[in-house]
Amino acid sequence: MTSSPQAMSPALLQFQPLACTIDVTFWQELARQKLDVMKLATPEVPVWGSLLPSSTEGVQGRVRLDAASFDASAAERTEGSVYRGFVLNLNTIEDFKACFEARAKQTMCHRSKKKKKKK
Repeated sequence: MTSSPQAMSPALLQFQPLACTIDVTFWQELARQKLDVMKLATPEVPVWGSLLPSSTEGVQGRVRLDAASFDASAAERTEGSVYRGFVLNLNTIEDFKACFEARAKQTMCHRSKKKKKKK
């Protein structure tokens, strides 16, 4: 009894980008921190999101952000997968443009380094 080559080859592992659900309490806490804590400063604020698994087959789970996302100790108590990121809340359109341009240049430099390595 022989198996076909297709039956013996392993299935390819494929990744999908994660979808995100942002609760209104996340925006309320961000506004509170901006007004009461950060004020005119623009630090990168660490946030943690938790994965909400889907109960429907074939539908991916979502990363949830809420008011607790700003609390590192709450992330430690979360069961399941926790994702860490940051929020950068800028004050002016000029700050946004400067940040966007700097990050775009950084991304282009990173991509060009990858291309050079492949050659």
